[in-house]
Amino acid sequence: MIELEVIEDKPEAKVVDTDDLDIQAEIPPLYDGFPVTVIGEESFMGYEHLYAVWMPKTIRVIETSAFEGGQLLQGLNLPEYLKEIQDYAFCNCDSLNINNLPDNVEYIGEGAFAYCHMMQEMILPRKLKKLKTNTFQECTSLACLYVCDSIEKIEENVCEDETHLIKVKAEAYDLCRKQEAIIVNDDDPLYTSIDGVLYNKDCTSLIRYPANKKGDTFIIPDTVTKIERYAFDHNYELKKVVIPDSVTFIDEGAFQFCERIKEIQLSKNVHQFMTETFIYCSDLKNIDISHITEMEDSVFFGCQSLEELTLPKELTKLDFQVFDECPNLILKVYKDSYALKYLKTHRWKYTIID
Repeated sequence: MIELEVIEDKPEAKVVDTDDLDIQAEIPPLYDGFPVTVIGEESFMGYEHLYAVWMPKTIRVIETSAFEGGQLLQGLNLPEYLKEIQDYAFCNCDSLNINNLPDNVEYIGEGAFAYCHMMQEMILPRKLKKLKTNTFQECTSLACLYVCDSIEKIEENVCEDETHLIKVKAEAYDLCRKQEAIIVNDDDPLYTSIDGVLYNKDCTSLIRYPANKKGDTFIIPDTVTKIERYAFDHNYELKKVVIPDSVTFIDEGAFQFCERIKEIQLSKNVHQFMTETFIYCSDLKNIDISHITEMEDSVFFGCQSLEELTLPKELTKLDFQVFDECPNLILKVYKDSYALKYLKTHRWKYTIID
């Protein structure tokens, strides 16, 4: 439940508290006829199981510690006209991995994204004039923090290593926001870049595929054995990905929010899907999972275009919400299989095959 109230002396409303939320929540755009413009102080604080919060376009302010301690929070749509993110608003949101903020954000408070360990890069809004102390404290995965050269003041200890700060001239700023390639120096001891895609030095791990890299099909090189966590997160271009048989492991959330992907050609040597591997791949229609033996939670959550999947006889593990929010999906399961026994206790639609 989300508790709201009208703001005194304003024709606006705000979120003041929450109670007994599930893994996702949706903030309404109106309350008593007034637009909801503020997410109040500590209103979502400490929800360790909350995965996604959908905000209306009316939100302008996220107050102090609003989402602090949201350990699993990943699904987050920051509205276009958001102006303020106050102190510690997303502090200790360990799974949060957003990579840019709306252009209209003018203020980011102290410690706003501290201890967001999964955050890899951040492109800061053009209207931001000041970077506050400890904004990105202990963001241990943060590699690049892009700052437009119009910034007026950078306080001490914005992040642990100030070399993360990359000041970009205004005319180049939009290119950072629409990253199409990741470039690595040839002498870098840890990483390499092939056609704009980031790998480890010996190309056995695919680390990051740029969100706006052009092309609707990608064939992963057969040197790759592992696809890293969030590797294709929020890609906007891909429709088909071919994963060669050299790949044996795909980490959690690897393809999350790839909303245009329609087809995944899966390696025959991948036997386990980690948490949220394809969550909210809303156009996904074709994937052969005949070699999968284990699926952790929310693997296909929100894959609204999936219509049919055959669960293999060898499947021995299905965690909660694997197929939730897949309204068109009918599962085919074998008689006397583990999957059939599991599905009998769940609401997913299925048919039995010999």
